[in-house]
Amino acid sequence: MLKNLSGFLTTATLAAALILEGNEHSIQQLQAVKNELTTKAASDFGGHQVAAIKSIDEAIHHLQEALAYDKK
Repeated sequence: MLKNLSGFLTTATLAAALILEGNEHSIQQLQAVKNELTTKAASDFGGHQVAAIKSIDEAIHHLQEALAYDKK
């Protein structure tokens, strides 16, 4: 999955794209990427690993808020 990361997106862009893609499944995908970054990454990606993990956490939060709003 890490090989598929071709660049960095802003948290808002990532969350918006994933909302359109499949909601709950998107959250699971983000959690899987975060797990790989935290447990299996061979490097810190030039110092970007921490920022990427923070962005993933923010995207998950935004997706959860969007799902809660959508259910109203």
